[in-house]
Amino acid sequence: MSFVPTDWEDDDRMNFMFSAFPENRNVNPKHWDSKLNFWTTAVCEMCQSRGEFCTDLNTLRQRFTRNGHVPLGLKIVLREMLRTQKLQTVEDIQSHVNDDWLSWSYGYMRKSFSWTVGTMLWGGNESDRILDNQNFVLTQELQKKADLLLKMHYKAVEHEATDHVVPWNVLKMRCSSAGLLFSDMHLEIVLCHLQRQRMVFVHSTKEGEKVIKFCKKNQSKVVVITDTDLDIMRLKKMVAVLTLQVKKLSKNIESCREKAKECVNQGLRKSALAILKKKESYQKSLDRTTGSLLTLEELLHRIQESETDKMIVETLKSGSSALRAIQEGMNASDVDKVLMDVEGTLEDAEDIQQSLTQGNKAISDQTGGDDMEELERELEALSLSVKAQEEPEEKFKNSLGAETRLPQYHAMDDNALFGTQLPSVPLHSPTSSSSNITTVQKKAALLAE
Repeated sequence: MSFVPTDWEDDDRMNFMFSAFPENRNVNPKHWDSKLNFWTTAVCEMCQSRGEFCTDLNTLRQRFTRNGHVPLGLKIVLREMLRTQKLQTVEDIQSHVNDDWLSWSYGYMRKSFSWTVGTMLWGGNESDRILDNQNFVLTQELQKKADLLLKMHYKAVEHEATDHVVPWNVLKMRCSSAGLLFSDMHLEIVLCHLQRQRMVFVHSTKEGEKVIKFCKKNQSKVVVITDTDLDIMRLKKMVAVLTLQVKKLSKNIESCREKAKECVNQGLRKSALAILKKKESYQKSLDRTTGSLLTLEELLHRIQESETDKMIVETLKSGSSALRAIQEGMNASDVDKVLMDVEGTLEDAEDIQQSLTQGNKAISDQTGGDDMEELERELEALSLSVKAQEEPEEKFKNSLGAETRLPQYHAMDDNALFGTQLPSVPLHSPTSSSSNITTVQKKAALLAE
């Protein structure tokens, strides 16, 4: 077994898990829930590891056999999983299929009938209703497969108008190419699940062909298949058939050309002529088929473009309605009147600004004339005073000569200034006001004279 549940090698725990459930959960709820959770998880993980979403009781018994022993409570586990909707019966899924798709296999119909008969005969014991070969579907794994199928389809869509209706055989080929290895039975189950979610609609044509229509991305649920959908599907099928015919005829023409060359090389002129006549027949068929194919492809292209044209028209219509709603209550005369009012208001504001500027200047000229004259006189007096203070110093500097400079007391100490050793600074307070005059101050006074 590729998948092994947790504690599979623990004999004591597995003996407990393989034993039967008590008849009543109330006897030991803890043990009951522990065993139920273990097997529920084991069933889900086993199917997930194998990429499956369908199982039955016989399969579970075979895969969970350990040392020749089979779990005794699997019927109760399946019953509880059905009750909590972790499992579904095929009958439940099939009950949501539309009436015109009645193509379920005989085996499924027989199993559903057996389920109904068993329910009627065995009555209240629900675990006894579970048949050994009855198929069950794991809801979570089924949803994953359905999501993968939808993703695959939307990836293949190139034109919204024509690509959402897919024949059954085409869908199977796409699934196989995408790595979704569904059997017919499993693909039907997935489509039934999607149909219950209103994501697909399955239809059988008069010719007995099964057709699937997928929901568009911009729709919340799928729309039923119409005659237009079927006509577009037939058109696409005919384009595909004619494309194959064109390829086959082209291949036949090339083959005839090669054979005719061989006959010419061998000197078989009559055989070569016969082959060339056959080639000419193929060529005429190819011309007719190519013409028909081009016509159908052009028609299909117009249909595909019509969806885009429709969306553009609807968008323009919505935009026009929105613009009309915004401009409701507005007209050209009202706009002209508003603009004229704005222009007049701006002119008035400009006039007010000019008036304020001129008025402020006039007031400044009237009140500030005398003050300016007074300030000018005061500035002239200050200039004369500064000039008078600078003149004695200039005369003194000139009297000293070009190389003599007045010592800068603040830049030299007292010893450098007078060339003598000055007494130390006294440590006691002076006794009279006359002692405040130091020797330095006296010499400075003499020098100033």
